[in-house]
Amino acid sequence: MATAISGLVDLMLPLRCAGCGTPGISWCRGCARELGGPRRVHRELPAIPGAGPDPPVFALGKYRGAPRRAVVAYKASGRRDLAEPFGRALAGGLRALLDWAESLPAGADPADRPSGSREGAHLRSPWYVVPAPSRTITSRRRGGAHMTRVAHRAVEELTALGLHASVADCLVIRPGARDSVGLDPAQRLHNLSGQVLARPSGLPPPGAPVLLIDDVLTSGATLASCAHALSAGGAPTTVALLLTATPG
Repeated sequence: MATAISGLVDLMLPLRCAGCGTPGISWCRGCARELGGPRRVHRELPAIPGAGPDPPVFALGKYRGAPRRAVVAYKASGRRDLAEPFGRALAGGLRALLDWAESLPAGADPADRPSGSREGAHLRSPWYVVPAPSRTITSRRRGGAHMTRVAHRAVEELTALGLHASVADCLVIRPGARDSVGLDPAQRLHNLSGQVLARPSGLPPPGAPVLLIDDVLTSGATLASCAHALSAGGAPTTVALLLTATPG
């Protein structure tokens, strides 16, 4: 029902850019530039007992202005049309990261290089795009898991860019987790502690490059919990790429 209502709203309301309100387009070129090339997020993720090293984390933009308005519109206002430009932006961000990493001199190994990227190996290997999960009740309100929708659009774009890619929608949140709105960083981590799980049947195969995606990096609790679940399942995150990141 929620999906049907959202679709009717999309048809009835005039299309406007979610970032600036320009009519006739869902996401204009000017606003798209604010989700530009990937930038390393130098922020320590919350510590989870038994977790391995943090994956390199990148974001395409800052959680403010047009990107913030678009993310909020996508999550809270039923703007499902934004899944396509968001997926395209994430795909382009991964491609830019790989092009940069593969251009480094032999033996170079900076900390912000995608984990395991060596001499074109990840350009040839199939990538698995893992969307950060939403609570079941939240997904129902939004007409489906919002980052899963973005992941499928990203894979379509990656394929068009010449990369082999698949969606691995393998992460779930247990019913015990509550909405993180209003929680401080410590409360967010406690709220998700042990609540993010990886379904073994949906995990990427061992050794495959894994792209973990989400919309916003705030405290890092969600990202850390997802990375830990993937690592515990035998599919460690190669690189995490987010649409936006808050200051911190």
